[in-house]
Amino acid sequence: MELPNTGVDKTGIIMIAGVMILILTLILGVFFTSKKHKNG
Repeated sequence: MELPNTGVDKTGIIMIAGVMILILTLILGVFFTSKKHKNG
């Protein structure tokens, strides 16, 4: 079975981008909540 490189690359990039966005939002959320707790 041969998979088209373009299709695999596109889906891979989309998956990586989605995971990175999720991780960034989680990190930013934890960062801001911890900052609020420190200031409070």
